[in-house]
Amino acid sequence: MDRRAFLAAATGVTAAVSGCSTGTTEGNDSGSTAEQPTLGATLTFDIPAVDSNAIRPRYTCDGENVSPELIVIETGDAIETLALVMDDPDAGPEPYVHWTLWDVPPTLESIPQDVRKQATVSLTEVESEGEPPTVSQGTNDAGSVGYTGPCPPEGEEHLYRFQLYGLSEPLGVEPGADPEAVRDALDGTVVGETTFTGRYGTPTE
Repeated sequence: MDRRAFLAAATGVTAAVSGCSTGTTEGNDSGSTAEQPTLGATLTFDIPAVDSNAIRPRYTCDGENVSPELIVIETGDAIETLALVMDDPDAGPEPYVHWTLWDVPPTLESIPQDVRKQATVSLTEVESEGEPPTVSQGTNDAGSVGYTGPCPPEGEEHLYRFQLYGLSEPLGVEPGADPEAVRDALDGTVVGETTFTGRYGTPTE
C-alpha cells in the first residue's frame, strides 16, 4: 500500500503528539524541538535539515527522499555505541518507523546526509583515521532498508521524532532487522537518550 494511502486510511485514529513523554522540551538555535537527555549519560545532537521546526522538503517523499545529516554534539563516557530510530507517532495507533540506524561509534562527529539504503554501510564520506566507520540499518515500515522520508496525506502535518540512544553495549541485531527487533534489543542497553523533533505537512492541491 502506498505510504500516503496508508496514512489516509489511518486518519481516523491519528493522535496529536507534541513530543516524547520523557525529558524537558527546549528550543534549539533553528527553532526546532529537542529533548533534554534522559537517563544517566549525556547525549546531544542536531539535524540541520530541520529548520524552524519544519523538515525541509528535500528529505521527504515530495523531494529527493534522502536521509538528513545528523551532527553528534556530545556523548557521555558510559556510551559505547549509538542507535537512531526515526518515527511518525501521528500515523496511527502505532508509530510508523521511517529509519533505524545502529552500530554508530560515539566518537563520530556526524552521520552524513543521503546514507545509502543498504543494511551495512561504510561511511566513506566521513573523515576518520584508518578504515571508514561502518553502520547498520534496518527495515522501515515501508518494507525497505534504510531511510524513507516523511510522506503524510495531502493537507496533513505530522510530527517526526529522531530518537538517538546511547548504548552500553552493541545492539546485537543483524543488519536489515525489522523495527520490532530493534526496539526489543534496545531494552536494557540504553544509558542515555534524547529526541529531536520536526514537522512536515503537504499542501492540499
